[in-house]
Amino acid sequence: MKRKKQPLRNKGVIIYFNQEEFDELKMQKEHSTCPNFSLYLRKRLFGQKIVTTYRNLSQDDILEEISKVQKSLQVLAKAERTGFAGEISLEQHINQLKELIKRLLELWLP
Repeated sequence: MKRKKQPLRNKGVIIYFNQEEFDELKMQKEHSTCPNFSLYLRKRLFGQKIVTTYRNLSQDDILEEISKVQKSLQVLAKAERTGFAGEISLEQHINQLKELIKRLLELWLP
């Protein structure tokens, strides 16, 4: 399926906003999937659909904690492969991982 070729955009319009209006538009654009401000404004102007994004901060926190667990497991695996497992307290790492998992559950199931 071929994509319809867009005509060149060679006409411009100057619109002036006060700082508050401009900041509001910029913030709305940042929460959209539009790659640039011009496309966002054209979509608004012509009433086209604008897809917005939403960040779930609790899920972001959980992903960050999972990343910590994953990194810790990688360190343990590398230490075991290289023979340095004796120098790293395996029990200490396991307890840290259990603590992280406990915090994840508290975040996920308040």
